[in-house]
Formats: sequence, C-alpha cells, structure tokens
Amino acid sequence: MTGLSYPLVDDRTIELMQRPSEYCISLEQWRVLRDRVSSLLGAGVLIFPGTYFGPPTVAIVGTPPKFGWIDPWTPVMARSVMDDLRSRGIAVTGAVVRTATPGDGDDPFVEVFAPPVFNAETTDPASPGCDLCGRPTVRIKEPIVAVAKHFDDAVPIQRISEHPTRFVVSDALAEYLSVRFPDQCTLTKIR
Repeated sequence: MTGLSYPLVDDRTIELMQRPSEYCISLEQWRVLRDRVSSLLGAGVLIFPGTYFGPPTVAIVGTPPKFGWIDPWTPVMARSVMDDLRSRGIAVTGAVVRTATPGDGDDPFVEVFAPPVFNAETTDPASPGCDLCGRPTVRIKEPIVAVAKHFDDAVPIQRISEHPTRFVVSDALAEYLSVRFPDQCTLTKIR
C-alpha cells in the first residue's frame, strides 16, 4: 500500500526504535514496528505496510516548480508558496524535503502534510479488511461523496482514509491551486 505519509514525524526517533534495515520484513517484524510507531503517534493514526515517516530525500534536477508532486501521492511546494497560503489563512503544514543535491537555496521544497482523516461514502462499507495488516478493502463511490461528519473545511488538505492516494482540499485551497497552479493538479467537486 502506498499513500500514507507522516512527514512531520521525526523519523530519527523511529530509527532509535530499531527499525529493521531490510526493505522487506516479516509480518511479525512489521507488526512490532507498527506497534512501536503507534505508541509515538497516538490513537487514530493509520499505519499500513508502506507508510512513510519523516520528510523524503529527493534529487532536484533543473529548476523545480513552485508546486508539484514527488509521486502521485506526495504533494510538495516551495516554502514561499506555503508562506503565501498561511498569509491567506490557509493553514497548510509540512516538513522541509531533504535534498540529495546541493542548492535548495532560500526557497526549499516542503512535503505537504495531508492527514488521512477524510471519509468518503463507499460502495460496500461492510467489506472486510486485510487479515494481516488491517487495511480496509473498500470501493469509493464515484463521484466522491463526503461523509459530512468527517469533513472539516478548516483542514486545507486531507487524504481519503479509505484511499490515501486521493486528496480532498478545502474550497480556499482549491481556489488557490486552480488559479496559481492549474497545470499541476486536477480538481473535481465532491458532494
């Protein structure tokens, strides 16, 4: 599974918890690691195989855009864009991306933190989860229908908890992105 990312979590703390150095670990090793990390993050945090902690390290080639994607589930923006959003009352948070290349300069990239707190209506809400890791197996209705009690417009960007590679943004952030970066994202109204 991909899409769950907690860039604000100090991944050095997780290193101190003796995270296995192997890329692939056994189910039992994963469960031990999940429980250790869960004790740091508190209740209600989703942790499935493939969850990423801490800001990513990237190699930047050429002039990076002010807003973009490291991959389909990792939005990044220049710190100046984040500062502009905050000055407009749009409280986006994130962590400065580590660069493997010199020259991040005065306007470094920031991975945007998008908590997996948004719930969408599903076509089969009674689907059983994975027996091994607990990840729910659900299909989201198209177009996406918001579960009103789980939507908080004060949180400018959220992941859909049932499908964390998809995002829901507040009206204010949607307007900002559509004006400033129309070629970097596709916005669709939810109901």
